[in-house]
Amino acid sequence: MQERTATKTWRPPLAPDRSPFFGRTVELASLRSELQSGTRLVSVVGPSGIGKSRLIRQLLRTYEADATAVEVGGADPSRVEGAREAHRPQKAGATRRLVGLAGCRTSGDLEAAVGEALGVAIREGDRLIRAIASRGPLLLVLDNFEDVASDSGDVLHRWLDSCDGLQILVTSLLPVRLEGEVRFELGPLDQQDAIALYLDRAHRAWAGGGLSDEDRGAIEPLVDRLDRSPLAIELAAARVRILPPNALLSRIEDERFGLLQSEESGRHGSLLRALTLTWEYLSASEREVLARCSAFVGGFTLEAAEEAIGPAVGSDNLLSLLDELRQRALLLLDPSTRRFSMYESVRAFAARELERTGLEQAVHERHALLYAERGEEWASRIDGPEVVEAIRWLSAERKNLIAGLYRCLPTRPDLAARLGLALSRLLVFEGPLRAALPELDATLRACRATGDLRGTCSAIRSQALWLARNGQIPEALEAVEAGIESARAGGDDASEAWLLIERGGLRSQTGQIEGGRRDLESAIEIARRLELRLLEGSALQTLGVVDERSSSLERSVAHIEAALAIARKGGHFLLRGRTLYRLMISVGRQERYREARVIYEEAKDVFRQLEDAAFEADALANLGGIELGAGLLDDAERHLLEAMVAERRLGNRRMEALCLGNLGIMALERRDLRQAEQKLLASLVMLRGLDSGRIEAEFLAFLSITEARLAKFEAARRSLAQSRELFADVDRGALALNGLLEIVIDLLEARSLTSAQPAEAALAEASHRERLQAHLESPHLNTDALGIALRLVHAITTPRAASPAAPGGGTLTADPRESPPGALPLVVAPDAAWFSDGDEPPVDLRSRGSCRRILAALVRARLDSPGAGLSRHQLFEAGWEGESIRPEAAAARVYVAVRTLRMLGLEAVILRDETGYHLDPARPLALAGDLREQT
Repeated sequence: MQERTATKTWRPPLAPDRSPFFGRTVELASLRSELQSGTRLVSVVGPSGIGKSRLIRQLLRTYEADATAVEVGGADPSRVEGAREAHRPQKAGATRRLVGLAGCRTSGDLEAAVGEALGVAIREGDRLIRAIASRGPLLLVLDNFEDVASDSGDVLHRWLDSCDGLQILVTSLLPVRLEGEVRFELGPLDQQDAIALYLDRAHRAWAGGGLSDEDRGAIEPLVDRLDRSPLAIELAAARVRILPPNALLSRIEDERFGLLQSEESGRHGSLLRALTLTWEYLSASEREVLARCSAFVGGFTLEAAEEAIGPAVGSDNLLSLLDELRQRALLLLDPSTRRFSMYESVRAFAARELERTGLEQAVHERHALLYAERGEEWASRIDGPEVVEAIRWLSAERKNLIAGLYRCLPTRPDLAARLGLALSRLLVFEGPLRAALPELDATLRACRATGDLRGTCSAIRSQALWLARNGQIPEALEAVEAGIESARAGGDDASEAWLLIERGGLRSQTGQIEGGRRDLESAIEIARRLELRLLEGSALQTLGVVDERSSSLERSVAHIEAALAIARKGGHFLLRGRTLYRLMISVGRQERYREARVIYEEAKDVFRQLEDAAFEADALANLGGIELGAGLLDDAERHLLEAMVAERRLGNRRMEALCLGNLGIMALERRDLRQAEQKLLASLVMLRGLDSGRIEAEFLAFLSITEARLAKFEAARRSLAQSRELFADVDRGALALNGLLEIVIDLLEARSLTSAQPAEAALAEASHRERLQAHLESPHLNTDALGIALRLVHAITTPRAASPAAPGGGTLTADPRESPPGALPLVVAPDAAWFSDGDEPPVDLRSRGSCRRILAALVRARLDSPGAGLSRHQLFEAGWEGESIRPEAAAARVYVAVRTLRMLGLEAVILRDETGYHLDPARPLALAGDLREQT
């Protein structure tokens, strides 16, 4: 009876902690649950320094806290009841003893330590077993069990067999290996807990010091590089005075073990000593496998280990050795990917041991050969239907490919080149999201060192693609020029063609449209001669992009659709996705908005299958731009906001700025001028230094209108001048947009003078209106921003309420075709001199000759063949009969005229599909006179 009373009120003899405990909430809950379920033997295993001892001490404190709550009570009845439930008679008993085994070596030492902890004189053999059994339910916690493990398995076995109420919890570098054992592998701290631990220990080491913003930003990557190991973090934080986080992070790769130590003796005074102790408990075979595993960087599969390590240690034995290392938490295994990995500190220690064996170079070469062969195989599949699997493999093995590249560069450039070329396919695919230029440069150096012309040209192309996607157009163009010279000198036509594609695209971005087109036509000719369909499809797609940039929209669509056909027929999944993306843009610029949305959905599906979040976000951003151009502001806003969030998450500042600027233009259309100014200015700040001249030019143009509407006329003219200067560098045809907006600014300034100088203001406004009318007939207005600019001009200059009344007389003739019930008719006057949409005031077209004649042609087509479309050529012939100009200029004129009619009120009436432009056949049409008799 006395014994039971003493047991109930006993507290674990734990010295109070001098510093707080962080994290491990999940681990503590799991351990408690395991013990509460009645598990007899639980071993917490992991490398030295991972926090095993501190964890079980914290576990005992949670039991102690619950026991206190039961006895003392407290304000929270639910907590008291929960504690009572946890301590009802079960196998997880109320008596707990912590036994530290540091310094113990034999089973006799173990028995003596346990007897002392239990306070009994009998400390060995059967008498000790009877003493343990007499205590009733007992949790025996054995810390640092690895010191006695080799000699004490039988002792634990007898205790567990003889004492029904006994549970044993051990912490150890290696498992106990008894039947019924549950192994609890302790991993790293949660990242936020690791950061909190560093900050607390750094404060204790230097309470009067402070961390800069740069140092605080380095804490997260630093704790990750320290494997989020409590010992490594505490050692790092202790040096915060002389090595703050940013400085330590920059030196951790080369000086890890020298930096992470203290004056404290024993395993916890140095990361190196802690890992040395772990290493000493391994068998010779385990040491060899762990040392060879250090060649892998970023993880590895069992198959890779079998090829790289199996021949040295025996494939049959390898699996058990890997599993043994995993059970000791020296290797980690991701259950979802089935990939092994290592803590950085463990890998660095094992690499030191590999170097000591003298086998480092041979092991590294075998590793490099494995990944060169596999990398080439998977990289070759990127252009085919297995692209998703290829990208996944290359992404998973990215760090192994990079490690092999740099290791082999000095001594085996042939292997380095193979690794780098395989890696380059991934680096280019990833686009502007990673800093990959050093690896691309290393690949190029390796290819040149081997004299491989085709590899060198491929490396140059990859480098140029990456530079271009990161906005470094001049550097990309310079690299491509050098590559073309090398390909021609070596007679490698295929490499020359691939590089011509890149040069053609780059030239078009810098305004050299014709030069770019010639490059691409040459590439197509080479591709067809060599019968390389993927090469031909890539060249056709890029030629379509060049056509779209020069507003040759029909040719653009034709070329891109030809490329899409090649991609589909050849199973080139990646080319298909990129081609759909470009087709959406070209079709959108042709005002085929419904088609653009359908194409976007297909492109989105492809990008999601490719797991290409960057291109998916870009496609959504461009769809939002297309909808903005169409005046579908609500849809555009939704898509632009979603795309902007995605681009920001991906780190693509150029596309984020594009979305932000387009949202500014949208605010301008909605007359929210302050928001428009704020967003446009913010987007221009983001675009600085990103070589985005055309985008900046357009946003500056719309900023000038915003500033003019805010009566900031000097600022408006400065913005417009900057826009004109940028357009002159990248798109001379777009300068007409600046001319249009300059007139609008003059008009707005004239209006601002109305109250003070009404007569002069009226004359100035009339003059500016005449200039504006003449400018609207210009054939050169071919920028993407034209439709939006024309809507703004119309909103500023032509209020609907001011339209003239319809002339009297005339006979209204209803279209005999069925119409939606209750729909009001579109009324069109003789020769389309005016029209009225429903009950809206009539719109006068007498001063808009080309618009009037095009509307007349559309009405005649509606009466003759409802739903059949007129091509741009037919509409040009109707609007400018007998005039002969370049096809691009003719298309631009038609574009302006149709956009003007839509802005004047026919947005929902003039439709476009694969047959061309036509009036909505479901809309009633009433005619004042018979247009079929007009000439």
